[in-house]
Amino acid sequence: MATAAQKTMERQPSKRTISDNELAREVAEIKAQEARDRRKKLLGLQEKKDKEQRQLHKTKSGNMAERVVDGKAVPAPPSANAASPGGFRVPQQERITDIVSREANRPAKNIGEAAARGDTKLMEVFIEQEKSPFDANKKDAMGRTPLHWAAEGGSMAAMMMLLELGADPEVTDYHNGLNALHFAARAGREGAVRFLINLMPKDKRDRFINSPDKRGCTPAFLAHELGVDGEPTFKLLLEMGARWNSQQLTGPAPKTTTSAPRSYGRA
Repeated sequence: MATAAQKTMERQPSKRTISDNELAREVAEIKAQEARDRRKKLLGLQEKKDKEQRQLHKTKSGNMAERVVDGKAVPAPPSANAASPGGFRVPQQERITDIVSREANRPAKNIGEAAARGDTKLMEVFIEQEKSPFDANKKDAMGRTPLHWAAEGGSMAAMMMLLELGADPEVTDYHNGLNALHFAARAGREGAVRFLINLMPKDKRDRFINSPDKRGCTPAFLAHELGVDGEPTFKLLLEMGARWNSQQLTGPAPKTTTSAPRSYGRA
């Protein structure tokens, strides 16, 4: 006859031993879910920040669009440095702000436009519509990659999404030989410039920061061409290792409140 202890043991379900492989898979799944949650939270915060920034740009653009003279509204004069020496037109902060403002109400037609606006949800829609595997470095009719548009628009969320999908910051456009850092610098996107530089391995950072376009212009040169609008970006590039030789310029010195430190200038 079975004892009470034996009957109790018979009623208890047997415990299944978890193998090391199963445990490792469970831990990996938990970590992956935590990473997805963090990314979702980060993208949400960045989207909110981008939305506030676009609204600020829209407000500034509205203020710059016209001025009042003798009680009448007249168009504001064009920027004094709208074109650089040599005729190569570089987007100024005012012009980019105006474009962003006017384009904000028009639906994006492709992933490049969505990336420029920092609309990661719409970017996902365009990616899902791709018939073949998505190529993050594919160039559009203007010779740009989606990362170029995201960098010029200054959206960290859009850039992060594209980088996770394999976008290469060093890829250049067809026409001018501009990489992602060039596009961010010439648009005065200080945050995007810092983000892209910090992204690069230290052994590649110097080459990336001082990479020339087809005109021989570095990101610092393009930020310099913005004048006062590009001063924060210009200073940041110098602080992060940009080499500067003012004798290479064909135009006037930068219209900044402080001159570039001489210690950064190397021929």
